[in-house]
Amino acid sequence: GAYAFRACPALETVIFPRGLEDILEGVLSDCPRLVSVDCSQCASLRYIGGGAFQSCGALEIVAFPPSIGTIDEGVISHCTTLAHVDLRACTSLRVISAGVLRACDALETILFPPSLEEIGDGALSECPMLVNVDLSACAALRRIGSAFRRCFALECVLFPPRLRVIGDDAFSYCKVAKVDVSACASLRVIGRAAFRGCDALESVLFPPGLEQIGHSVLSDCPMLVHVDLGACALLRVFSDYVFSNCSALASMLFPPHLEAIGHGALSDCPKLRRADLSACASLRVIGASA
Repeated sequence: GAYAFRACPALETVIFPRGLEDILEGVLSDCPRLVSVDCSQCASLRYIGGGAFQSCGALEIVAFPPSIGTIDEGVISHCTTLAHVDLRACTSLRVISAGVLRACDALETILFPPSLEEIGDGALSECPMLVNVDLSACAALRRIGSAFRRCFALECVLFPPRLRVIGDDAFSYCKVAKVDVSACASLRVIGRAAFRGCDALESVLFPPGLEQIGHSVLSDCPMLVHVDLGACALLRVFSDYVFSNCSALASMLFPPHLEAIGHGALSDCPKLRRADLSACASLRVIGASA
């Protein structure tokens, strides 16, 4: 049952039966000497409950079976020794839930399955050693939540081709230098503060089908020099503070059918010398302090 072996201070090894179908919430959480969890031979295992292996400070290895369909919230969060996670063999895995690998201080690499459809809020947030994220082979991935916020070492992200939504705070306060979603033909929404505070970000390439960019989406990006939204014919609104406090921003190409520019959208951009809105025939509203 749930929390069956929680906080067992001497527990180091667990061998699971092949016929296991579910691992319930908190089953092995807070076991400070647990080093390895191997479920790879559990051919019937479909579900691992919330916080099942959470806060196991010595945990170094977690092996999942191909049959796993759901990894619930916080399953291996706060496992400060875990450095590598390989989910490529989990061909039935559709969702990585909220906070699954949150605050894993040693996590350097994660390999994703091609079947993945959604990465939940905070799934890999606050992982300070994570440098690269490759989602390019995840052909089914449609949504990324606030999954990688405050991954301070994250330098490179490769996006999947059919992505539709980048959620609020998805990559805020990361170290990415370039964001290229120009090939994501289905991408419609980039959420609130998605790339806020990315202090190494120099370049962002947008897809033509983009419809919505959220509040503060690229605010506080001091290395961002140029933004080109000229091909984004479906983009109608600049939300509040969308590019505010970008201290190096020198030029901006606006979308042709822009209707409204929100409050403070381009405020505190001291190097912005020219804002040509003459081609924006549909523009009706420019907000205060824009």
